[in-house]
Amino acid sequence: MHGLFTPVSKLRRNLFKTVAKMAYTIDDSVTLNMEYFDKNPIIKKRLKFALGLADEDTLAPKAEVSEEKLVAVIEEACKACSHNRYFVTDGCMNCFAHPCVGVCPTNAVSVFDNKSHIDYGKCVRCGKCAASCPYKAIMKQEKPCASACGVNAIKEQENGKAYIDYNNCVSCGLCMAACPFAAIFDKTEIYQVVRSIRAGEKVCVALAPSFVGQFGKNISSEMIVDAIKELGFYDVFEVAIGADVGSFSESVHFMNHVPEHIPFMATSCCPSWAVMAKRDFPELAKCVLDSSTPMVETGKIIKMRYEDAVVVFVGPCVAKKSEAKRDKVKPYIDYVLTFEELYAMFEACNVEFDSESNEEFENDFASSYGKGYASTGGVLKAITSCLETFYGVSDVKTDKADGLINCRKMLSEAKAGKKNGYLLEGMACPGGCVGGPGALIPVVRANAELKKYVDESKNQKIIDVFNNLNFQS
Repeated sequence: MHGLFTPVSKLRRNLFKTVAKMAYTIDDSVTLNMEYFDKNPIIKKRLKFALGLADEDTLAPKAEVSEEKLVAVIEEACKACSHNRYFVTDGCMNCFAHPCVGVCPTNAVSVFDNKSHIDYGKCVRCGKCAASCPYKAIMKQEKPCASACGVNAIKEQENGKAYIDYNNCVSCGLCMAACPFAAIFDKTEIYQVVRSIRAGEKVCVALAPSFVGQFGKNISSEMIVDAIKELGFYDVFEVAIGADVGSFSESVHFMNHVPEHIPFMATSCCPSWAVMAKRDFPELAKCVLDSSTPMVETGKIIKMRYEDAVVVFVGPCVAKKSEAKRDKVKPYIDYVLTFEELYAMFEACNVEFDSESNEEFENDFASSYGKGYASTGGVLKAITSCLETFYGVSDVKTDKADGLINCRKMLSEAKAGKKNGYLLEGMACPGGCVGGPGALIPVVRANAELKKYVDESKNQKIIDVFNNLNFQS
């Protein structure tokens, strides 16, 4: 359901709008007591998550959002969907051959009432019946959340309801995006961000390059910057500049370490991919960079420009919420919002995109390569460009994968020695960052918008960025 506006999208947006309105209007001294809100447990828990709470019942004006259970299942809303179950649809033609009966190793399939039936007491879920049906009338049913999870973090209780195994979870949020019942929610920091703005703090936005096209057709970057500032934000920086800085440092690391010290190098800009790689392939952990991500590099730049800045990363990624809670990241990133949450803030404040906006995106001086980070393969292009520009190396072997299942396959090949000398890129979300759960438009459209934005970049090469006076200052 990535990028589709559904009733679930509407529910989430209305909830975020409500929280934003509360944050912009409520008195500074008020402490919210959740016991006074709706007694419906589903509504109450959704509201808690939208306020950044988990099990607490009060929200003080300066309450922080903890890292614990950033994404969680609301059990009361879970419909206990069947998982890994094969069932016969109305497409069954009661054919004379009945291959589904013949191939079943446990005699779980039989025919009566002119239709095939499956005895789930005998079924071992091998799928042979479905594969043999000439009409494709036997289908496999899975929990959408479990199917979307690439690290087997979605488990099932005895009552069939889902829960998240946090020992496996990498906070990608794809389960949340896949659930058609809005039974999985992530904590948001809308309330905390708005309170910071209202406190008069210098709140700056670090805007992910995948923002193009997210807020509507023909909405320019200048119009988006103007709208963001109408919300009370002090300044806006493009995260692509942090990507340019990271690309250069990673090219240096590659040249200094591959293959003398490590057999290959894997990028680390996607926190979910990096966590999975280091945790599940510990023998390869030294090959996965531990350098700052574009978000963090941009936060450093903003803090250098404004020492008292409060930095809010805005992008399509839920995992960034977890990354921002790390001790080494906290000094540079204060809050994280998704495009979905930012859009709800626009609606809460009745902010419209002014086609005659004169607000210049003065911090848009990143290269085309930095902006291209948002799409699968973009990181590789940026780093290999640096290798060629600064080292004259143009024959580096590369490989990439998006989706954690594909990332695992790539790492398995690397473990087997099939990627020695390579530069690897992994992205948890399908299509890269543009396919993140906080995105507002489908991946195909987002990639098209991004390509246009990249092609129109003022600086086509990373070296142009380093020569840019604004950056040097």
